[in-house]
Amino acid sequence: MPRRTSPSNRRAALVAGRYELVHQLRVVSETIDWEGFDAELDRPVLVQLLRPELVHDSVATERFWQVARAGARRPAIAGRRVLDAGTDPDSGQLFLVREWPASPSPTAAAHVRIPG
Repeated sequence: MPRRTSPSNRRAALVAGRYELVHQLRVVSETIDWEGFDAELDRPVLVQLLRPELVHDSVATERFWQVARAGARRPAIAGRRVLDAGTDPDSGQLFLVREWPASPSPTAAAHVRIPG
């Protein structure tokens, strides 16, 4: 199946070969939250990346994986079901992918509490 490009038709950074980073929403204590686009399934997603300076911090990485596992086991948190999590093979970046909220625009989403 041919891959599509993000709605912006811009060349975006790619995570795990499929999640395009479209627009940075916010930086929190341990993650950077992005509006993303799943190029495989042609849908918007929320991508959370562990901050680069924490990739080698065992406490931060374990906490990141705990959040990912807990989110995968629970029903959707605030309408944002966990879809994927892993380590980008090219950058070593830890990522967590959640459903994109159906209603908020990217600007409004920056002001919505995103768990994790």
